[in-house]
Amino acid sequence: MAGEDNKVVIVTGGSSGIGRCTASALKENGCIVYEFSRRSIPMEGVTHLSIVNISSVAAVADLR
Repeated sequence: MAGEDNKVVIVTGGSSGIGRCTASALKENGCIVYEFSRRSIPMEGVTHLSIVNISSVAAVADLR
């Protein structure tokens, strides 16, 4: 994953399991990482976005 600096990525289910590992790997490779999940389990360098409703997803992903 060389050369991923400053790419913005969104990971779903980033609070545990494969999603958390994916978020961590992307962060370690220089990506700006946002993760959506129901639980907020802090991870340095990853921004948690709580899934409250579809509006919060649309606001972050600029899908409106």
